[in-house]
Amino acid sequence: MKKNNKNKIYLKPIKSVDIKKTNYIKWLKDKEVIKYLYRQELFKPFKNKDIVKYVQKLEKSKNDYFYFIKINKTNIGTVKIGHIDWYSRTGDLGIMIGEKEYWNKGYATKVIKLVCKHSKRKLKLRKLVAGTPSLNVGMVKAFKKNKFKLEGNRKKQLLIFNKYIDHILFGKII
Repeated sequence: MKKNNKNKIYLKPIKSVDIKKTNYIKWLKDKEVIKYLYRQELFKPFKNKDIVKYVQKLEKSKNDYFYFIKINKTNIGTVKIGHIDWYSRTGDLGIMIGEKEYWNKGYATKVIKLVCKHSKRKLKLRKLVAGTPSLNVGMVKAFKKNKFKLEGNRKKQLLIFNKYIDHILFGKII
């Protein structure tokens, strides 16, 4: 996929055989990286083989696409276009920037733009939706910069850091 000034940003499909060669499992074990993913199972001890099985399931899925986010040749995170409804041509978007040195530098904004183009051109989707905890200010900004519209705010829906937090829901016709 396309470039960003001097750094080439692109998506590479994740294969289960590649998991052990990357930082993916390390990211999932880092509480700071996963704190806003709202995947409670990741906060408990898990086996690496369970993560490999999860990726194998995604590889076989006809309704989910899972990619590494790459800058030049470095994996910096993941993006998933999931729960695709082929009849209505919609999908859910989920992003994780795992490499902390890439946080707060606008990469999530650039990846969302890239994924929107990919979803429209390659997957022929017409709409993407996404949700994020209200505490995840960076993702809220990234979605707004990409012209995602606020479609809902589920008040005190998520329990994060022993506090109930709003779940902000976004959508965009692409």
